[in-house]
Amino acid sequence: MAFENEIVLVTRFVIVVVYLYMFLFFRKNYLKSKAAGFTNKFFVGYAFFFLVLFGFQVGYSISETGSALGLFSSGWIEGDFPGYTEAYRAILSFVFKMVKPIFVLGLSSLMLIIAGQVYPLELTLNWNKWIITKYLVIVSIGVLLIFIPQLTWTYYSFVFCLAAVIGVVIGLVMNMGVNIKLARVSTGELRRRSISIIFASLFFYIGFIYTLSITEISITKPLGFVDTWARWDTVFGYSLQIVSAILYRQGLRFKS
Repeated sequence: MAFENEIVLVTRFVIVVVYLYMFLFFRKNYLKSKAAGFTNKFFVGYAFFFLVLFGFQVGYSISETGSALGLFSSGWIEGDFPGYTEAYRAILSFVFKMVKPIFVLGLSSLMLIIAGQVYPLELTLNWNKWIITKYLVIVSIGVLLIFIPQLTWTYYSFVFCLAAVIGVVIGLVMNMGVNIKLARVSTGELRRRSISIIFASLFFYIGFIYTLSITEISITKPLGFVDTWARWDTVFGYSLQIVSAILYRQGLRFKS
C-alpha cells in the first residue's frame, strides 16, 4: 500500500473520532441548555450535523480500509454508474461529472448536513415552516434515487444534482449571511463567536468539497502530484474539516 494511502486512512480515522466527539459535545451542551430552562436549537442542529458526518465517514472508512486490506473492492464508489456513454453529456450538461456514486452519496449527505445548520437559523429568523430545511431533506432523498438505473442517465439526475448545488449555495449564504450580520451588529464575545462560525463554515464547505476529489479544483495536482493528487486533496480536505470542527466548538460552546 502506498504511503499516501496510509496517510489518507489515518486522517479518515482521525476525522471519525473528531466528529464523534463533536456530536457528543453538542448533545451534552443541548442537555445542559435544556436543564438551564432554555432549549438551544443550534445545539440540536449541530448535534445532527456532526452525527451525519460521523455516519458518512464511518461508512467511507470501512469501505477504504476493506479495499486497502484486500477484503473487497471499493473502486465502484469512485467510478461511473453502469451504462455511461458520451451521449449523456448532452442530457446532463455541466453536472454530468457529479453522476458518480461517490458524488451522489456525498451530495445526499451534504444536504442533510446543511439541513442541520439551516434548521436553527430558520427558527432564529422566525421561518417556522422550515421551508429551506424541508427542501434540503427532499433533495437529499431525491439525489439518492439516482442509484436507480432507470433514473441515472436521465434529466432526473440533472434536476437533482442542480438542486443539490443550489442547496449548497443556500446553506453557505444563510450561514455566512446571518453570522456576518451578527458580527457587524454585536461586540465582545458574541462577535468573536460569530467570526468563529463564519470561518468554520467556510473551512468546512471547502474541506468537504476537496474530499470528493474533483479534478478541476485540485490543489495538489498543479504541485506535481499527478498520480496521487486525489489522495493528497483528501488529506487537505480533512485537515480543513478538523480546523472547522475546532472553530465550531469555539463559536458554539455552551456558557451557563
